[in-house]
Amino acid sequence: MTTEELLFELVISSLGALRVPNIPEEFKAFKGPMVHTGAWDSSTKWEDKIVAVIGSGSSAIQIIPELASKAKELHSYQRKPAWVMPRRQFKFPKLVQNVFAYVPLIMLLYRWFIFMAHEFFYPAFLHATRLGRLSTWYSKRHTKKQIPNDDKLREDLTPDYRLGCKRIIVSNKYFPAMQLSNVKLHRDPIIQVKSHSLVTTNGEQNVEVLILGTGFRVQDFFAPMKIIGKNDVLKAWKTFKPISYLGITTSVSPNQFILLGPNTVFST
Repeated sequence: MTTEELLFELVISSLGALRVPNIPEEFKAFKGPMVHTGAWDSSTKWEDKIVAVIGSGSSAIQIIPELASKAKELHSYQRKPAWVMPRRQFKFPKLVQNVFAYVPLIMLLYRWFIFMAHEFFYPAFLHATRLGRLSTWYSKRHTKKQIPNDDKLREDLTPDYRLGCKRIIVSNKYFPAMQLSNVKLHRDPIIQVKSHSLVTTNGEQNVEVLILGTGFRVQDFFAPMKIIGKNDVLKAWKTFKPISYLGITTSVSPNQFILLGPNTVFST
């Protein structure tokens, strides 16, 4: 292995935040196949297996419908349910595609429309606003529409915190998958991970394949690299707290510029 030292006057860090999987230590006791959603191993076989999915965030909600369609059993371990909105999925007609391709500025106007629509949605994160209350009602309506006959499951999959406190999920497949006969929801805390099973306060479940939707180490910004400015940047931030100017630069390394820096999109 060869190494090379390069010197620069300015460094721009654009590593991204959702890239280093967070794997809690206790799950390393599991001896069967184990995969994190952020480092997927396509060779892992889950067909006709007893599969456990840890987590109920955006990654877990995307893979549960796919896994449930082929797994012998799927056990979803959920700490907190997510607010789920319907996905407005559609295909642009050929006429619209031609308009985008040949009419000047239409694509730009459509892009501006999408941007402003998301900006308009911001008040939904403020519970006291009409849009906040309307968005909460709309999500509950989606849940009721997709889970019409199981009051207990619907209650277990409805958050008890305000909309916007965690990432809002967009899905039309998650709730139907959770009602399949081979799918079971677990809300009790996991108290022990064994070589081939998970133990909760409500009992023990054998598991053949373990899928971790346990998020990413967004607090490790540059890992596995070490960035040295006036001193070790990450060590300084962990000793005190991450402080930056507009989330872009920091006094610890004033000639380094960071995309998705401290206290920006993930509020780290």
